[in-house]
Amino acid sequence: MMKDGIESVREDQLGSVRKEYWYGNEMGSGISEQALKNIEYNPYLTFEKAPAEGMGYMAEEGKVRGKIHYPQVEKLSDTAKERLEAFAPETAAKVKKIQERNVKATPELIEEVVRKLSEERFDFFAKEREKIGAIDTIEKAEEYIELVAQLQRDIVSIHPTPNGNGRTSRVFALNYALMKEGLPPARLAFPSNDLYMSDEEWAQQVKEGILNTIRLYKDLNYRVSSGIPLEGSPQLAFPSAPKFTDIDYKKYSSPDKIEDYTNAAVDIGQYAQYLEQAKALNGNTRITKEQLAKINKDFEEFFKKNNIFYRHKKEGDQLVSLNFADTDFRTSFGSRSYRSKETYDYKMDRWYSEDIVWRGLSRKNQEIQEEEIIGMFESFHTQILSNNVVRKVNGNSSQQQIRDAIFTDFKQYNDDLYSQNGKLVQMAKDHSETGPLYGQSYGYSTSKNRTVGKAFAMGAMVIAEYGQHHELQHLLKSRVLIGMRRAKKDVDLGRLKQVRNDFSYMYGRQQEVMGIGGADPDSVMTVQLIDEEGKTIKTYVRDVNDPKRILLLDGDVEDFYNIDESKIEKVIELTSDDPNIQLISMFIDLEFQATA
Repeated sequence: MMKDGIESVREDQLGSVRKEYWYGNEMGSGISEQALKNIEYNPYLTFEKAPAEGMGYMAEEGKVRGKIHYPQVEKLSDTAKERLEAFAPETAAKVKKIQERNVKATPELIEEVVRKLSEERFDFFAKEREKIGAIDTIEKAEEYIELVAQLQRDIVSIHPTPNGNGRTSRVFALNYALMKEGLPPARLAFPSNDLYMSDEEWAQQVKEGILNTIRLYKDLNYRVSSGIPLEGSPQLAFPSAPKFTDIDYKKYSSPDKIEDYTNAAVDIGQYAQYLEQAKALNGNTRITKEQLAKINKDFEEFFKKNNIFYRHKKEGDQLVSLNFADTDFRTSFGSRSYRSKETYDYKMDRWYSEDIVWRGLSRKNQEIQEEEIIGMFESFHTQILSNNVVRKVNGNSSQQQIRDAIFTDFKQYNDDLYSQNGKLVQMAKDHSETGPLYGQSYGYSTSKNRTVGKAFAMGAMVIAEYGQHHELQHLLKSRVLIGMRRAKKDVDLGRLKQVRNDFSYMYGRQQEVMGIGGADPDSVMTVQLIDEEGKTIKTYVRDVNDPKRILLLDGDVEDFYNIDESKIEKVIELTSDDPNIQLISMFIDLEFQATA
């Protein structure tokens, strides 16, 4: 595997077993007390602390300096000798003589012992593998992964070769063994932990490494299909990003919280955006290892402040979150992902919920045409843009100019969310109450309540105040109700107080969601035409089974995700060219993915 050249490995070291003693030098940074206990428990390793005088053995508080010694014939542990006795009794007898006579082993004996200790571990592995049988369940896959993790840890502890033991053991004893059985290789965040962790902890890290690989392949598949740069993948850049963080629990109308009640999954895109915000604040593009440690700690606090498990008196338990418009979200924003169902589904699953939010459009001067309605499903529409963006664009603005203006809103929102200086709360308050910031708000109003959206479609705040518009319907020529999938970036004003105690909201019944910047046309699920009595005349709805198709139905539709095909009057194909993308398949269909 290494014959074509690996850094620092000489040709004469390939395929040979070491004939001398080797050690790992931990004199620099040192190791933790817990790592020291794990090393001392390892049957193949011993640790020699540095003397207290001179440099001392305390690298820093809680750390120990010294040397990790790989198996020494004269100091072989009882467990290692027992394994050797069962597998190679003649070699074990030689070891016993050396220890009884208290003399040094010859290079030939060192090589023999190291070789037999390694062979014993491979023999053990082969027998245990046979016991597992076919890997056809999640339980058997986990059992096999634990066995492979133990093999790799044992081999790197024995250190059989003169050089490249860590690299060789991870490629051959770990990843080759996984891939040989159809499992993905383990993308390890901290490979050197194999010596510093317990058996159980290391096996868990290997499992997490396999899930890292699955997440990476899935993300790369999406990027290939969407034309998004591969190098922008946060899965590629941050395999060590936190996967879960503790969050608190709060009940309706109660100021009290249960600290660290449960944990929530961390979207790696949110972590990547937090790092970007930190870099911008530091005025540079690089972060040192020391800075990263502090940023990771700060991120966990940030995540906790912006995510809370909440029990509503009517709607039950739910997760309330504030989320960045992160880099990947922005890259895919307005990308017309409907051209590929796989791409569309991935985009919706990652950044959108199935919940529909509503926005009304009423006009006194003209009826809306079908061409404009269909355009809402594939192009930015002024009705679902923020006040700030609408102020900057006009009828001659290109889609790219509109997108650029929306991105300006995203940046301001991200800055306000990151800084936590009260600007987000003030913007949300002025947005909902038409305060000083209303005209430059990076929000647009939508409602989780369809009735509220329909009221605006019927002219509320256009022909009369909200609630007083019913008798003036003769003034309107168009009543349009737009339903969109709610984006994770958008702010639920009815829930904002749970994560921002200084926010107050007077329109709770409207269930307003402040959309940030603008709505991606891909998120538009339905456009409905309303008559002056408030009845739905026609419904245009996106076909979730083929998202480039828009279905026209007579009357109302209750479930936009399950359409009765017998009621379809017309099918309209969106005009954008289909790129005819062919996805690559790399371990995505593994049953093991169900544990991700």
